[in-house]
Amino acid sequence: MTGKFIMQTINKWIALFIVLAIVASSSGVGLAQTDGDVVLPLCSATVHGKYMTTAPDGKKYPTWHPQIDPVAGCHFDHEHGSNPAFASPNVGGNNPANWPAFGYTASQVDNAEGHAGFKVYVLELQGLLWTITQHMGTANAVAAACNRFHTLDIQARDGISGTLLVDVHMLADFGVSRAIVTPQDFLAPLACPNQSKDIPGGRGARYLPVASLGSSGGETWNAISMPSNVLNFIPATISFSVSDAQTACDTITCTVNIKRDDTGTARQISFGPGFGFAEGGLRGEFYTDPQLKHTAESGGGLVRQYIAPDFTFVLTDTARIACSPYGAEYYYLCGGQYIYRPIQYLHNLLITGNN
Repeated sequence: MTGKFIMQTINKWIALFIVLAIVASSSGVGLAQTDGDVVLPLCSATVHGKYMTTAPDGKKYPTWHPQIDPVAGCHFDHEHGSNPAFASPNVGGNNPANWPAFGYTASQVDNAEGHAGFKVYVLELQGLLWTITQHMGTANAVAAACNRFHTLDIQARDGISGTLLVDVHMLADFGVSRAIVTPQDFLAPLACPNQSKDIPGGRGARYLPVASLGSSGGETWNAISMPSNVLNFIPATISFSVSDAQTACDTITCTVNIKRDDTGTARQISFGPGFGFAEGGLRGEFYTDPQLKHTAESGGGLVRQYIAPDFTFVLTDTARIACSPYGAEYYYLCGGQYIYRPIQYLHNLLITGNN
């Protein structure tokens, strides 16, 4: 039922984009023509600023936006993956109050994460609709090489009723940074030359492209390490990858971002057996530090968590499940065949250049 609704929603978005294309092509208002391609203007900071949501701390933060603003008729030079409305069809999905707050989690420890790095994955897994927001540094390899802690916010709803079951926020430990090509050497950035030695027992890893080693393709972040956390959250088998990373490190010292002619939209998220929220963790509404080590009353340096009473979820499939983008601005389809239609096709129709 949810899958049918999601695909109906996707079709509506596709129809909207087609209409936008027709209107843009026919009106020509505020548009330029380049070699037969209609070029939409870049959206202003004012237009971008209207996409905001209120986080648990009562402050407003940027949130997801479409690639093209349908009112202003302009485009953004970055994208954020899945439309969060796909994950809350029965609870006012088009209300941004239900959408991810980009920067809420990291700001509690005064950590500023680049806005373009926030990516949203909406998918259906074992009858639940999941919204997973992750910060991944494909647009800034130099910063990603040293920062092992990045936002990972997870929301889960009942796939039929839309009832909220999980709404948690954390700075996930993605571990060391390494070159993605063989040999997968540890990176030694000038800003953190000993990063490979500073994580005793850590199991996470961020595999980044390195230009001097001939790295092609993208990057993979996997095996998050969150031991003994108060949620009893089991993240170790979740993995994020992007095959068209926008930047690469120049060398293993990673001092310069090498710009690539890629868009960072070809993303995939995958899960292995055991992923989930096991019995024994805290339930209800409460506050923790962003690394889930302890609880405390609400206040500075803490993030709000919610897990429904008696909720448990442990992925029981015996094989790894890969979820890939499907449709326009886009729902992720897990397992089986998928149609990879990243929103980059809009650039081919309407926009010259990206990022």
